[in-house]
Amino acid sequence: MSDKRSKLKLAVERLQPGVFIEVPGKWKAHPFLFNRFRLSNTQQIAILKRCGYEHVYVDPGRSTAKPLSEPASQTHQVAISDEELTKSIELLHQKKEAQIEAMQLYRRSLKKCQDDYMGALAQVRGLSSRLRSRPLESIAQAEEVISSLNDALQQKEELVLHLVSDDRDNSDLHHHSLSVCVLAMLVGKYIGLGDIAMVELGLAGLLHDIGKLKIPKNVYKSKTIGSDQRSHIIRQHPQYGLEVLKLCPTINDNIKLAISQHHEFADGSGYPKRLTRQSLADNSLIISLVNYYEKLRFPYDLETNKEKSPALALSHLFKFHKSRFDPVHLTAFIKTMGVYPPGTFVALSNGQFGIVMSVKASQILTPYVMVFDPNVVRSEAPIIDTSLEDISIDKALTSDKVPQEIQEYLCPIAKTGIYIGI
Repeated sequence: MSDKRSKLKLAVERLQPGVFIEVPGKWKAHPFLFNRFRLSNTQQIAILKRCGYEHVYVDPGRSTAKPLSEPASQTHQVAISDEELTKSIELLHQKKEAQIEAMQLYRRSLKKCQDDYMGALAQVRGLSSRLRSRPLESIAQAEEVISSLNDALQQKEELVLHLVSDDRDNSDLHHHSLSVCVLAMLVGKYIGLGDIAMVELGLAGLLHDIGKLKIPKNVYKSKTIGSDQRSHIIRQHPQYGLEVLKLCPTINDNIKLAISQHHEFADGSGYPKRLTRQSLADNSLIISLVNYYEKLRFPYDLETNKEKSPALALSHLFKFHKSRFDPVHLTAFIKTMGVYPPGTFVALSNGQFGIVMSVKASQILTPYVMVFDPNVVRSEAPIIDTSLEDISIDKALTSDKVPQEIQEYLCPIAKTGIYIGI
């Protein structure tokens, strides 16, 4: 991206399609949805003139055409009658007002999803803290969380995945457990599991790391414990989980099996028993898949492993590790998450940067995108439904390709998650 010093003040008469502009002044003073965009037609230039703009700012680095060397002559301009121009401006204002209303409704759905996520997270924290002292009560609370999630999944005609703030640290058991649970149930819904199987899968996902409650916290960060010793201790957590669940008679063998096998892989490269596909339960393989995705997104050891964006993590799974997973589950997971999962930075066809906020199951190529505009506060930043706009996603971007100021604007919370919305 070009910095502010690279922007040029330019007379509107020297503009042509392909030039990336920034309209000076207030956002509400013009009929365009954005202050910054790449011009796509000469009518937009005529509208700028009609609205009284003599100059705009140009970013050459994000333009696909150079400004005209001199003001365009009348013979080179496309003739647009005053009546046509007035009508176009009126329609743009109407569209902008409708988009603002739609954005306000959409932001309310985002807030509800965030509130639902935080409520579920609070329940998970509560059940984890009471599991050993009041196991029956804790498992009943876990079943309540899963039943609510399953009801939401089954009742929604149009499944929507929303971006949520997920400000965990890298050893946060609760955020991770809820995320694995949700992602596993999304796969389960896609492959058509029934209610009983969905609840079992969700409980296994929620409780898969419960054995880590028996591992002292200093094991993860202590400098006196070697990496091999640390790895050996942590790798015992599936067995520790079964020991914790001995106190919970309502947890059936299907759930316990998935917990004990959630680090096994279809190709036999997992642990603790290096089992292969033929010896593994489907639920085990689903949780192993989404748990590995989570590991790519939020690695424990940031010194040797870099956090991957949602899109890059999915791509990495498919390109380098698909032999570890059941192909049906992997396909279901990728199709559920979409080509551009929530949290993915993207470059748009009009030259702007954005972050994917939501994905509808029926429209995985055209998600909702929040667009970067430094002249608009983030709480009012435009969020567009790319299925309804003449704007498409050019490509997904890794964080190292997105300038820091844009990352901080689009995603002020460093860690994000995905939750089920409306």
